[in-house]
Amino acid sequence: MHITTDRLLWPDVAKGFGIILVVIGHVSDSLRDWIFLFHMPLFFVLSGYLFKPSSTYEFRRKKTTSLVLPYVSFLVTLFCLTKLSQLSLGHVPSFYDLLIDVAKMIYGGAALKGVFGVFWFVSCLFIAMLLYNRIVNRYKSPYSVQSIGTIFVCLLMGYALSYTIAGIVSPFNISAVPMAVVIIWFGHMMREFDRKRSLLLFLSGAVILLCIALYRLGVDFSVDMKYLDFGPPLFGIALALAISVIYIEICRRFEKIPTIAAPVASVGEASLVIMFFHQFIHYTLRDYGWNSDFVIILTGILVPYLMFRSFRNVPILAFVYLGRPMSMTGKPDFTFR
Repeated sequence: MHITTDRLLWPDVAKGFGIILVVIGHVSDSLRDWIFLFHMPLFFVLSGYLFKPSSTYEFRRKKTTSLVLPYVSFLVTLFCLTKLSQLSLGHVPSFYDLLIDVAKMIYGGAALKGVFGVFWFVSCLFIAMLLYNRIVNRYKSPYSVQSIGTIFVCLLMGYALSYTIAGIVSPFNISAVPMAVVIIWFGHMMREFDRKRSLLLFLSGAVILLCIALYRLGVDFSVDMKYLDFGPPLFGIALALAISVIYIEICRRFEKIPTIAAPVASVGEASLVIMFFHQFIHYTLRDYGWNSDFVIILTGILVPYLMFRSFRNVPILAFVYLGRPMSMTGKPDFTFR
């Protein structure tokens, strides 16, 4: 089965290290706050960097296949596996509990917790990408006055929502979409001005130093996009973007070290499966008495990675769980991103 290779390696390296950090952040309480400063904004930045505008219909069709279909497939699969796990432990859910769980699955967003806690990201990303594609299509350029003005409005909306409805659970986490659009735009702008990376790195370093100084003065930099916690106004998001810039530059350098880049990029290709599945492994192992963070982290990465490797070799599974469109011959089209 042929897989195209005409694409940059470092984004997969960045996703590989990034998803490893996601797993560590969810399992290890001691590292959680530091990783949460940038780990979810990073994936929105990468989505912006890799963004390619197209017609509204075509873009929606592709994103529905690559994001919504795996979202629904893993949601249903994990729901069944979770109930089977509960039964094996002697917990029989009532009919009312099942109805509540199904209602939460339909509602999505922050209503999904525990095993399903990461699903908010995909629904938020899907909606934000559709909106950003509309912005670029309408105003033709990410750095046009109209585009920048729209992004500024999204920034204001993001902060307004964080101060007014942060405690209210929105369907599919649409309340986080305005800020997600801002971050996607930033990632797109990074690619547009790729030749000025040295300037961006300098500014990012300055932002990080400034935020360290503010932190030492007592400013709280906790960030959790799921719950609309963007840290101190402007500085919290600026810090997340600055760390993401430095992080991406490091991943670019790793691209030149094949012995590291190749295996990490392979993990990066499986990042969506790892994102969906690692919390099920985390909570299931905890339920069965496993308390070693290292074992849980390793298992939470390795098992979904092996699942990904298996899925991609079976056309129907590659379509359902990986969102890889099937050609007329019934084989997945691996040229689709």
